[in-house]
Amino acid sequence: SLAYEAALIQLFRLLFILKAEADGLLEHRTLSDDIAKRIIEKNGGAIGGGGWPEGKSFWHELHDIFDAIAAEYNGHLFEGKPPTSSPASDEGVDYFAPARALLESVSLPNEAAANAIDRLLRVYQPNGQTKFHPVRVDYSTLRVRELGTIYEGLLEWRLEPVPPADLKTGSVKLLGDKRITRKVDAGDYTLVADQSDRKATGSYYTPHYVVKFIGENVLKPLLHEIEKECGGD
Repeated sequence: SLAYEAALIQLFRLLFILKAEADGLLEHRTLSDDIAKRIIEKNGGAIGGGGWPEGKSFWHELHDIFDAIAAEYNGHLFEGKPPTSSPASDEGVDYFAPARALLESVSLPNEAAANAIDRLLRVYQPNGQTKFHPVRVDYSTLRVRELGTIYEGLLEWRLEPVPPADLKTGSVKLLGDKRITRKVDAGDYTLVADQSDRKATGSYYTPHYVVKFIGENVLKPLLHEIEKECGGD
């Protein structure tokens, strides 16, 4: 759905920023330090479970970061409109143009934005046999190729209205951590398993050793042949 595509864009914007900040690739660690500190102090030991005052300051802060990255690094992922320096500048070519437009037309309240960010910042780890405590995620250990694996996995889900049984209990468990529940009301959506998009797009993980083998034994010989035909130019 369009909403799910927009959510994926927003998710990967955040993941790329967290990774880039962890690796020292951005001058300022705005998301990992400043924003993270405020969210964690407010939410305490409840990951993504804080109650926040009305307002949409976090959403606007994020988009200020996105705009700065798009302007400084020509980061197409962060542009609100289709990239102007690629064939995708034609809205008929940019598959994600409708999702980009949706993100530009909405703004989430602080509680939704802050708690979503918190779930990317921290996870629960065991502290004894029955107790758990929150710890920060170290994004410096995340390999770039693993971002592709995350995307492939997310293609196996789709947004659907929350089932009546869950509406009756008033909450749903998060897919990534069953210890965390999210309050739901009539009209809310949740994720359900569906592999049709992944099959339709042929998005499947290719192990590194297979990629290396193809590169060394298929692409490299072809490039050598092309170089010979071009006379080394």
